[in-house]
Amino acid sequence: MPNTPALIGEGMSALYANAKTSAKQKKTAGELLQAAGKIIWVKDESLMDVVTAISGSGPAYVFLFLQSLIEAGISHGLPKDISNQLGVQTLLGSAKLLEALQEPIEKLRLDVTSKGGTTEAALSVLMKKGGLKDLIDDAVGKAVKRAKELA
Repeated sequence: MPNTPALIGEGMSALYANAKTSAKQKKTAGELLQAAGKIIWVKDESLMDVVTAISGSGPAYVFLFLQSLIEAGISHGLPKDISNQLGVQTLLGSAKLLEALQEPIEKLRLDVTSKGGTTEAALSVLMKKGGLKDLIDDAVGKAVKRAKELA
């Protein structure tokens, strides 16, 4: 199951092979989907519903977050084009930094967060009970439930 970034060769596809799948079939499937981006194999088919909720639906979550960030910049005085450029590059740069450094994501978040600073102030809102983390968990749970219903 590839996600929409596969349109530009930056997709993430998760594959499952049952016991009847030969090594050659598995290799062929992997090679085909690598043309659309990166692949991972899951050992349990039941995980595909969670894969769908994270990677299949995930681009929509990222787009909503970025849209919200850009719109917040505009509502606080930035011109739309500047807010858009800042938001998009921040997202891209952050993802590339995470990939390049291979450090725990929590460490990278903490590295940006100065005691008593602007980031800490913003995170106090996003990380409170019912905040972004809880909303994302609830959203993914809803997507997993729906994927099971559709199966």
